[in-house]
Amino acid sequence: MTTLSDIMASCRQRYNAVGDRFFGDEELYSLVYEAEMELAIECEAIEEIYTTSTVVGQREYDYPSRALRIFRITYAGQKLRPIDFIEDDVMTGSSESTTATGDPTAYAIFADRLFLRPAPASVGTIKIYAVVEPSEPTAVTSSMTIPQRYRTSVKDYVLSQMFAKDKNSGMTTYHESRWQRSIGNAKRFEMKRQVGDQYKSIKPFGIVDETWG
Repeated sequence: MTTLSDIMASCRQRYNAVGDRFFGDEELYSLVYEAEMELAIECEAIEEIYTTSTVVGQREYDYPSRALRIFRITYAGQKLRPIDFIEDDVMTGSSESTTATGDPTAYAIFADRLFLRPAPASVGTIKIYAVVEPSEPTAVTSSMTIPQRYRTSVKDYVLSQMFAKDKNSGMTTYHESRWQRSIGNAKRFEMKRQVGDQYKSIKPFGIVDETWG
C-alpha cells in the first residue's frame, strides 16, 4: 500500500532532493493535501458513511464536517427523500415550527445543517452516505484518505509544484500534464463506479406531495 511516507520519499528521489532542506516535510504534506483535495472535489473520489442517533422531537442535525456532497440518507434502514423548503411547506402546511413527530421520510439541507421531516418520534439511527474531503496530514505517519488507486498519481502534482518552485518550466509542464490526465481518468472511473452493474437508463422522477398532522 502506498503511504504518505512513500510518496514523499519517491518525490524527493525523482527530484534528486534526498536529504535536501529546500523542501521540508510540512511543505510536502501541504502539497499532498492539495492534490487529495483536488481529487476529492473534481472527481468525488473519497466516500464515507456516517451514523448518528436521533433525538425525540429534534428536527435539526449536524452536517458531517468533511462532507462535500450528501449521496444518500437513511433512517432506521429506510431511504429518506431529499426535499427543498417549498416541499417542506407542502408537508407542514407552511408551519415550519410544527412539533408533529413520526418516522422521518424526508430531509432538507441548508447552511450545512440537516433538517428531518417529520421530526423523529423515537430514538433511531441516521446513516449518511457522503462524498467527503480528505483529512489534512500533519505527520509523515498520517493516514491518507484518498483511495489507493489514485495515490501514485499524487506524485505528479507534488513534483509539478516542486519544479515550479525551482522555476523549471519544462518539468513543471510535464508533471502538470500528467496530473491533469490523471484527474480526467479519475473522473471517468468514478462515473463508471456509480453505474456499477446497473443498465444505463433514464430514471423516472416525480414529487409526491404528502401531508401529515
